[in-house]
Amino acid sequence: ACPGSVTRSVMATVLFVNGPAELRTEGESLFHEIAPGSLLRVGTLLRNRIGGTLNGNFLPNALAGLSEETELQIDELTLTKDGNETGNDIRSSVVRLRLLRGTIHALLVHLGEAKSGLMIKTPHGDIIATADCFLFLKVDDRRTRITCVQGSNTTRFEQSDYSVEAGFFQEFPSDHLSPRAAEED
Repeated sequence: ACPGSVTRSVMATVLFVNGPAELRTEGESLFHEIAPGSLLRVGTLLRNRIGGTLNGNFLPNALAGLSEETELQIDELTLTKDGNETGNDIRSSVVRLRLLRGTIHALLVHLGEAKSGLMIKTPHGDIIATADCFLFLKVDDRRTRITCVQGSNTTRFEQSDYSVEAGFFQEFPSDHLSPRAAEED
């Protein structure tokens, strides 16, 4: 019999590319063109140029789309499965990304009883989703803006946590750190 659980690092898959998009794997200095079906491992830096978009399947329950002029690094992709099962018994899934600049939309879908986590680090703070969630995230030189479309997520800015529910947005740094209704914008 196998141990109670087995955790493995996995690779993401590029589903769609339109326009100029490239990747650099950890330890390499050159960027390479991305094509649908490209496999992305931990440490990969994705970069879209003007007019470039990319959609990726980061785990069975985590999808993300990168808009033009976006840079995103993959920091962790792990699945933990029941070591005694031969089926698809996933106990947990973790996606950790680093959005350096640009815009992404991300979807996290809960997998039955499994614990799920989507963490996105930005230059200004962190976003954490642990349940069904659909969000838009934009990072520029001055701030990070998150808009929650469905579900909820937590943002962390300067050691404080905030809950952002569907229909709300938050910007940081900002004079108004509390999430605000999207209709106010």
